[in-house]
Amino acid sequence: MTKHPQASLFDASPDTAVSVVNALGRHKPADKLQAAFQRLLRQVDEQRSLLADWSAYDTRYHQRLGSELLPVYDEFRQVRRSIALLLDEHWDNGVLRGKAQRTKLKTFLLDLLDALLDEGPDSELEALYIKHSNISFADEKEAEMTQTRDILESVLGIPLDDFNGSERLEELLFQAQKKMSGEMSDKGDDAPQQTKRKTAKQEAADLKKEDAAKKISQTVREVYRKLASALHPDRETDAAIREKKTEQMQRVNQAYQNGDLLALLNLQFEIEQIDTEHLTSLSGERLTHYNQVLREQLAELKAEVEAVTAPFMDLCQWQRKVTPDDVDRKMSAEIINAQSDLRQVKEDRERLQNPAELSRFIREIQTAPEFDDDLMLDIFLNTIAPPQPPRKSGKKKTS
Repeated sequence: MTKHPQASLFDASPDTAVSVVNALGRHKPADKLQAAFQRLLRQVDEQRSLLADWSAYDTRYHQRLGSELLPVYDEFRQVRRSIALLLDEHWDNGVLRGKAQRTKLKTFLLDLLDALLDEGPDSELEALYIKHSNISFADEKEAEMTQTRDILESVLGIPLDDFNGSERLEELLFQAQKKMSGEMSDKGDDAPQQTKRKTAKQEAADLKKEDAAKKISQTVREVYRKLASALHPDRETDAAIREKKTEQMQRVNQAYQNGDLLALLNLQFEIEQIDTEHLTSLSGERLTHYNQVLREQLAELKAEVEAVTAPFMDLCQWQRKVTPDDVDRKMSAEIINAQSDLRQVKEDRERLQNPAELSRFIREIQTAPEFDDDLMLDIFLNTIAPPQPPRKSGKKKTS
């Protein structure tokens, strides 16, 4: 087995047939400690399997993202971009002559340019933005951020100077909400805190915890030493056996380095250093130590699973639990929706080529409500999640 320094801390054992989980699953636990031991082993094994599934799916996800979804998003943007250029051409040609219609056309065009430039820089579109607004896109965004910050400071009474570096409105709103929540819950935190002296009882409890931690560490080290003694390749004269033991010893070292008790026990089971009878007759002290190690390992595994699945939670509409199959189904649905949006925007572009259709389209546009403080406060109070990293290109309909 090739050693991968950057591999997950909890890669599954290469020999899944040799498993203490499978062996103990056929035996009823004798007491609560044994029941907890079996349950924790099973939960650790399940989390490891889940991580392996995510690792296998990662390649498929990025393949589908790159070959099926992102090309549709790119084409969608290009069609919307061509619509912006078409509307500018209609403006210059004076296709719409009424003041109200031309005002609506300019507003719609600027909204479209705003959305496109928000997705990425484009010198030609930036020039159009200046042409129709008499201000650059960057200056407009800076003014918008300043206005938003001033409103929030005025309405909420919270200074937001720390967030001058925020580049997006969503970031500013989220950071402001975090600061407001923090000030409400952490009032008085700036005051110096007095150090409290521990009582004799607390110090004794701390010493007891330290002693228990040492014993737990020694327990895992004992398992490691037994394996190392049995598998040390330098003691073998047979080349084939030495190669096998070298591979096994690499797995032992990796498992011990990562505190992976389940992998160590699986290796002991694999080389017949322990059997089911040994595992079902462990002493209460040994089980207590094993269970604590497994709890810590399980917590780390759950944290790793959460980190792996976090980027997919938005795609899966914040389901409590997400599996690779969930993400794949959502990816398929997203591809279908994106293709439908692309067809629609292409039809829109075709319609807008016709001046009569453009006039009808502009008449149907509803005037947006004016920006006011109450609207901004409502947006702020409903901003409950931070902006997500762009795993896929954003898209907005033109109509």
